Amino acid sequence: MNQPTHAKDADFSQTSAPYAYQNDEIDLGELIKKIWATRGLVFLSVFVAAALYIAFTAFSYASKAGFVRYSQVFDLTFDGVQKGQFPNGSPFTMTEMTSPAVLNAVFRQHNLGENGLKLDEFRRAVSIEPFSPETPFIKQRFESQITKNMSAAELAELQTGLKNELSQAQKGAVRISLTFEKNALPSALAQQVLLDIVETWAVSTIQNDGVLQLDIPMYTAKIFDEERFEGLDYLIGIELLLDNIELVEGNIEKLKEQPNAANVVDTETGFNLEDLNKTISDIKQYDLRQLMDPIKELGLTRNKEVVELYYNRQLSELSLEKQFWVQRSELTARVLQGFNSSGQDITQGQSSSQSAMPQLGDAFLDRLVELSQQSGEQEFRQKLTQQVLEYQNKALTIEQRIEEIKLVLSALQSNVGDAAKLRSVYLEQVKQSLPKVLAELRNYTKVIGRMHQQLGKQASGSTGQLALPQGGSFEVAEASPITKKNILILIALCIGVGFMAMLVGLMRQMGRKA
Repeated sequence: MNQPTHAKDADFSQTSAPYAYQNDEIDLGELIKKIWATRGLVFLSVFVAAALYIAFTAFSYASKAGFVRYSQVFDLTFDGVQKGQFPNGSPFTMTEMTSPAVLNAVFRQHNLGENGLKLDEFRRAVSIEPFSPETPFIKQRFESQITKNMSAAELAELQTGLKNELSQAQKGAVRISLTFEKNALPSALAQQVLLDIVETWAVSTIQNDGVLQLDIPMYTAKIFDEERFEGLDYLIGIELLLDNIELVEGNIEKLKEQPNAANVVDTETGFNLEDLNKTISDIKQYDLRQLMDPIKELGLTRNKEVVELYYNRQLSELSLEKQFWVQRSELTARVLQGFNSSGQDITQGQSSSQSAMPQLGDAFLDRLVELSQQSGEQEFRQKLTQQVLEYQNKALTIEQRIEEIKLVLSALQSNVGDAAKLRSVYLEQVKQSLPKVLAELRNYTKVIGRMHQQLGKQASGSTGQLALPQGGSFEVAEASPITKKNILILIALCIGVGFMAMLVGLMRQMGRKA
C-alpha cells in the first residue's frame, strides 16, 4: 500500500523542480514575440485615437474658422502697480479694466449695435490677461535648471520661484483682446474699441474713485463754510478760523514732503506751495489780526453772556491743565536733583513723591524708571532736563493763553464812553471783512486740493493716465488649422494609447493560456 504512494511522490519531485527553474527565467525572444503579436491591436487603437483627435481638431477649427482675434498690449504707468494698488492706496485688480460698466459705456460710445453686435456678445468677446515680453525667457531659464537628480521638494521650490517671478514680471502690462467673426468689425474700429476700453476705465477710475490722489488726508474748503461761522460769536468764530488755518498749513507741509513737490504749480493761479504757505500765513498774521485785536480789546460780541460762559469754562480747564504740567515739571526736577546728589536709582523716594502728587499716577513714575534703565547716567540726566524744560514750556504757553482770556473778559465788562462808540464802528468792519477772509481761505484751500491732485498724477507716471498702449503691439490673428500645440498633443496621445493597447493585448494572451 505504501509503495504506490512513494512512486507518486517520486514522480512529483522529478517534475516540479524543472518547472520551478523554468519560471525563474525570462525568455526575451518569447516576450518580443508576444509583444509583436499585439501589433494589430496597437495599430488599430492608435489609428482610431488619432482619427478621433484629428476629427475633433477639425471640428474645433471649423467652429472657429472665420473668427479674428484683435489684441493690444497696454503698459500700466501708475505708481504702486507692482504692489497691486493705486497711488491713493486702494487695491487694483486687472479685471476691473473690463468690467461690465466699462464695456457698456464703450458699446454705446461706438454704437456697436449698428454693426449687428449684441451687448452680451460684445462682453463675451472681450478678454484680458497679464503680459510680459520676458515670459518666454523666464520659463526657459527655469527649465534649464531642472535636472534628473532633482528631488520633489527642489522641483516644487523651483516651480514656486517661477510662478512668483512670472507674476511679478506680468504686473506691469496687460493684453486686452477682442474675438469676432470676420468682417464683424473693421480692423481700425476694433483697435479704437480696445483703446477706448482702457481710456473709459482710466477716466472713470480717476474721476469717481480718485485713485491718483496721494494717500494723504486732506482738508477741503468746507471747513471755511460761511454758514458755519454765522452761527458763532465773533471771538469764538475767529478762534475756530485760526484752528482751521493750522489744519490747512498742515496740509501744505504734508505735500512738501512728496517727491518733486517744489516743482508743482497751480495752473489756474500760478501759485506753488511756498507761495500758498506765505499767503495763508499773511492772512493769519495781518487780515485776521486786524479783525481780532479790536474784537478782543473792545469785547465785540453778538451775545455777551454766551461768550463769558465760554471763556470762563476755558479758564477753568486751562488752569487744571497748567497745574498738571507744573506738577510734572516739579516732580521730574525733584527726581533729577535726587539723582544728581546720590547717583542712586530713582526708585528711592518714589513713594513720597507719589503721595505728594497722586494725580500724576503710576504710569508717569514708571516712565521715569524706564528711562533710567534704558540710558546711561549722563544721557538720563539730559533726558530729565529736557523733560523739565518741556513741561515748563507747556505750562508757560497755557499761562499766556489764560492771560489773553482774562483780557477778553475784562474788555467785555467795559461798555461805556468812547469804547461803546468804537464797538459800533469795528462791528461793521468785522461784518464786512470776515466773509471776504473766509472766501479767500476757501479759494486757497481749493488750490491746495488741485496741487494735491497734480502730485498724485505725477506719481502715476503720466499726466492723468493709468495705462498707455504699447507701440506696435496691436495684432490681428486668425484661427490656424494646425498649431504646434496640436501636434504635441497628437504625438503624446498616440504614444499613450499605443502603450495601453499593448498592455491589453498581453493581458488577453495570458488570459487565453490560463
